[in-house]
Amino acid sequence: MKRYTQNVTDATETQIQQATKDSIPRVAPLYFAFRIMVACGVLMLLIIGLSFWSVIRNRVGQRKWLHRAALYGLPLPWIAIEAGWFVAEYGRQPWAIGEVLPTAVANSSLTAGDILFSMGLICGLYTLFLVAEMYLMFKFARLGPSSLKTGRYHFEQPTAAVQEAR
Repeated sequence: MKRYTQNVTDATETQIQQATKDSIPRVAPLYFAFRIMVACGVLMLLIIGLSFWSVIRNRVGQRKWLHRAALYGLPLPWIAIEAGWFVAEYGRQPWAIGEVLPTAVANSSLTAGDILFSMGLICGLYTLFLVAEMYLMFKFARLGPSSLKTGRYHFEQPTAAVQEAR
């Protein structure tokens, strides 16, 4: 009601009806966001299930389409998370705390500078994590599996310890 009148006790019938109408979120965005989230989950389960079945049947290398599906399925978790976040946040509107605190009066005491500083700090920290992860991934990917020195690869020369174990 605060959006339509300063004094809630003096609200007209029209203002009350408008506030009631505005308190119900539109159905279509929630409907489609929920279905996108569920579809992504089903696709991920399907890819995982088919991959598991292929590993058990020892046919992973023969199914190039499954490799492509796994590659193209990489953004599915992110899409599912974003759609789920949309459902959770949009579905609770206009309440910050259900039936207690409406979003129209839910203000923070933080200044814009405080928020920018904390967001910058978080983004900077996660950027450092990304750089460290990419460095380590590229470093060990360049070394290849033979860096483990297990003697299981056709191009490795068996070490004395491996020969004694045979």
